Amino acid sequence: MNTTQKLVEGIVHLTGGISTQSAALAHSIRSLPPEDALQVIALLLEAPADGWSEGSEVLALIGRVLIDPAFETVTQELGRMATLMQTRVVELFLTDGPAAQEYELDAAQRADAKLFVEPLGRLKTAARLTTDPDELARFAITSNASVVREVLLNPRLTESLVVRIASRRPARHEPLREIALSNRWGVLAEVRRALVFNPYTPPVISCKLVPLVSDADQKMLSADPNVHDAVKRLAGMMLDRV
Repeated sequence: MNTTQKLVEGIVHLTGGISTQSAALAHSIRSLPPEDALQVIALLLEAPADGWSEGSEVLALIGRVLIDPAFETVTQELGRMATLMQTRVVELFLTDGPAAQEYELDAAQRADAKLFVEPLGRLKTAARLTTDPDELARFAITSNASVVREVLLNPRLTESLVVRIASRRPARHEPLREIALSNRWGVLAEVRRALVFNPYTPPVISCKLVPLVSDADQKMLSADPNVHDAVKRLAGMMLDRV
């Protein structure tokens, strides 16, 4: 076991194990010197696809930490350092910026105004508590991230509806981020797949998910003309792992 792998194992130990919430891992990553954090990410990205499952789970947790807007400064700093160090796979993993396609905020707000006349507070409460599947589906198509956050907490919500939300086009990036950060839904394979193939998902999210989808999906992503270029290139690099 090399030094960087020992560092990863130390992070797992410090955070209390793989099942620990991202907050503890975030603290550990934030406390590392940037060079060490980049080495950890590089090791995890370069690990064989069919080996070291614990490492893959750590990478998934790190990805969720770096998607969180609360850690935007950390993510940007690591991205700049990865560029300077010419660590290509890590640089792609940390790609930021606009999505391949974008849904303008004004257009999204106009569409919401036609569908929803209730005050925002009432919408959020109904989104979290409704037991009507048709009403839940209606709330799910909003571009308002705070309403989608409540939809994701509704006990009647199903995986199929979350996949539909994650696949929706056009879509604002804020609701897609809410899905990616959801403890309940963001960890599911089909939800991750829907997000990573959606050209409206910004690369700060989709590039964190590329290493987590199947080889078959990575092959499709590497040739998909609709997704962000960084997603295509990272998918190709993931396929080259031995």
